[in-house]
Amino acid sequence: MSRDPRLFFEDIQESCLKILRYTEGLDFDAFCAMRKTKDAVVRNRTIIEKRPDLSFLDETLRIRRGERAAPCSMSFIQ
Repeated sequence: MSRDPRLFFEDIQESCLKILRYTEGLDFDAFCAMRKTKDAVVRNRTIIEKRPDLSFLDETLRIRRGERAAPCSMSFIQ
C-alpha cells in the first residue's frame, strides 16, 4: 500500500523544525562537539532527503490534459 505523498511533505516540515530546535543557539564548533545533537540532525536530514515516488503525477497530468504521451517529466522531483 502506497503512502499518501502529502505525508512526506509533512515529515519534511517536521524534520526541518526539529533541526532548527536542536541547533538553536549553537555555533558550528558547539554543534560538532555535541554527538547526540549531531546524530539527531543527521537522522532528520535523512528524512528530508527521502523522496516519495511521485511518478503518478505524470499520469494525472496527462489525463487532465487529455494527452496520451508524457509531454513533460517530473524528473526534477525524482
